[in-house]
Amino acid sequence: MDPFETRVEMLKATYDAWNRRDIDAVLEHFDDDVKWPNQMEMTTARGHRALRAYWEKQFRVIDPSVEPVRFTELGDHVVVDVRQIVRDLDGLVLSDTRVGQSFAFRGVKVHSMQVRSPIGG
Repeated sequence: MDPFETRVEMLKATYDAWNRRDIDAVLEHFDDDVKWPNQMEMTTARGHRALRAYWEKQFRVIDPSVEPVRFTELGDHVVVDVRQIVRDLDGLVLSDTRVGQSFAFRGVKVHSMQVRSPIGG
């Protein structure tokens, strides 16, 4: 399997774990000093502890899910177009959008993610 395919398979497993709220399984695929956008506070979560705290806080106030739609290799990044559905805790859909997530890697682990426009349509 080539490096892009390996990264895609790892990201698919990561999305699945995140949607199940298995934060430990997600963090296994992330570098110790991962950088992740904290969109609730418009800051950046850095490291496993900060990312766990961000997601735990997020899951207490909303119920987000992401479904990968397309994986694109862009230089040394993998850009994932996702369908992102955000519900309130009673299940009411607050938003249903397409978002691009650009992943950078350090070795075999995710080093950072940035939100961007989806690639294509």
